[in-house]
Amino acid sequence: MADPHPDRRRGPTRGPRPGVHPAPARLRGGDAPDHLGGQLGSRRRLQAHRGGRRARGSSPALELSESAAKIPVVGPNRTFRLRDRRGRAVADLLMCDDEEPFAESDEQLLRHPFRAEVSRTLRREEMVGWEELHELVWAGRARQGQRPTLEAIIERRARDVDELDTRVRRLINPHTYHVSLSPALWQRQQRAIAQLRRKGA
Repeated sequence: MADPHPDRRRGPTRGPRPGVHPAPARLRGGDAPDHLGGQLGSRRRLQAHRGGRRARGSSPALELSESAAKIPVVGPNRTFRLRDRRGRAVADLLMCDDEEPFAESDEQLLRHPFRAEVSRTLRREEMVGWEELHELVWAGRARQGQRPTLEAIIERRARDVDELDTRVRRLINPHTYHVSLSPALWQRQQRAIAQLRRKGA
């Protein structure tokens, strides 16, 4: 049977909760990129869709909820893990699909997914680098790359945990690991929400 999602990318089985996540997991194996999975259980939410065979690109898709914390982030988007000079993961940053961290400035603003008053700024000089977490699995009807072995997945997971600050990993009063939006993606999210609310009014 042909894959119904020919350009599917790897996503988390239980994605990071926006704003708070005690132990971020690397995106993996064939699941939809539900960045709010930690908050919505293991349910998958549509982030973007293609408008038919003749449509070009993807259009954002959104489902409103009574709770702002349960509204998924619109797609298409990309997720980057930012690392400081110690090599520690400091945040996961969701961006529009045409964005890169620090592409326009030496400062990168990180917005809270649904609390407009909460944000922080990271400086390029504080970072050692960043890694895009999504990996292309299917293109057309062809699988891209080799299927990872169970041993490789276990090793990668252990490495992800080791990259966390000890204050995040501790069991008593752990610090929060932040999952944030770029300003452009935050603005697109707000426009999509406002448009849906106008339609429902």
